[in-house]
Amino acid sequence: MPVILQEPLARNTVQLSDSLPLVETCQLEELGLDIRVTETLGDIEKIWRNLESKVAISCYQRFDFVEAWFLHLGLRKGFRPFFISGFERENNIAFLWPFAFQKTRLGTHLVWPGEKHANYNMGLTRPEWIPSLNGEVIRQIFETARKTKPFDAVHLLNQPEIWETRRNPFLLFKRNFSPSFAYWADFSDGFDAYILANRSKRARKRLRWQERRLKEVGELTVERATSPKTIKQFLDAHFEQRKLRFGQLGKWDSLREDGAREFLTDLAHRQPGSARPPLELYALLIDGEVYSVYGGAVAGRRFSAFFNSINTGPASRFSAGGTLLHNLLRSCAERNITSLDLGIGEADYKRKWCNRTDILFDAYLGFTFRGKLSCLGLTILRRLKRVVKSYPRLLYFAQRFQAISHFRG
Repeated sequence: MPVILQEPLARNTVQLSDSLPLVETCQLEELGLDIRVTETLGDIEKIWRNLESKVAISCYQRFDFVEAWFLHLGLRKGFRPFFISGFERENNIAFLWPFAFQKTRLGTHLVWPGEKHANYNMGLTRPEWIPSLNGEVIRQIFETARKTKPFDAVHLLNQPEIWETRRNPFLLFKRNFSPSFAYWADFSDGFDAYILANRSKRARKRLRWQERRLKEVGELTVERATSPKTIKQFLDAHFEQRKLRFGQLGKWDSLREDGAREFLTDLAHRQPGSARPPLELYALLIDGEVYSVYGGAVAGRRFSAFFNSINTGPASRFSAGGTLLHNLLRSCAERNITSLDLGIGEADYKRKWCNRTDILFDAYLGFTFRGKLSCLGLTILRRLKRVVKSYPRLLYFAQRFQAISHFRG
């Protein structure tokens, strides 16, 4: 049976100290877990969906998100499903770690599914089992999985140290800071209290002024897409707005890759009118024209924003995006959602609206010489990326180089 320990609580910056309480070292065989590898989405779907409601995860670990990513993006890039799970003797599942099997010049690796489309990466682990999954046990689990299909390394990027007060089991490995933080707004004390505490009197006054000016342009409405017609309208506007915006900035947009539109369209059409579909689309419209779009999903009591965009027309100077975000935050609070995250990456609007920060970490496990070499190379690249992001001028040139490389390709 698993060992129970008290979980730490989240703070403004959600980061744990290096002096974590560790359980006694034990071996995998002592836990009595049956380790299984599943390489087909359909074979694990029922178990996965049932586990979603029992564990703390982000919306990026929901079955619908992972399935849609594999169908429209992952498989065409050569990724293959590789899901590692552990079952108790009574055949109750203890954990499910969703991975994508990847072949590269430096060998075969397990990575989290979703790539840049997933802001947070983690496994699905029942809380009572988290303390028992120490570093040695986790390594033994991967060694057992390698008997099914050998792989050289495991690359565990952009992981939160804790999620909803639950410690990430992979935190016990040697780790590095991820290149970017993630930002989120905590309004668990109520929307009005959050606004008063985190938006200055001047900012609140400006927000009201901006909304009035937008209403002077035309009839202003904020809508959620609940039909095929509005889904298409909002997504079409979103992709057009992003194309113009990223073109002006000279930046590469990951949503331009083949399959991205199909990926989001698939997610948006899965139960769009339900309480918690895998993708919700919101738009601010003026006289029926879409001026700003937000897309995201809910897991637990957190809404995670996947993407956003704004119209670059005359009304853009009145912050249509800020007005839409303000309304989205209020709507989430009314639905008994207590937090909203704006994902990975530093931006002024995130600092203005968010009162919490998640410091993410990377961890690597190499099992062969090639695997250890890939881990070393990725560690260097990720550290370099973090340095570049710390200096605006370096970041600007890196983004320009990335954009030029993609456009030429």
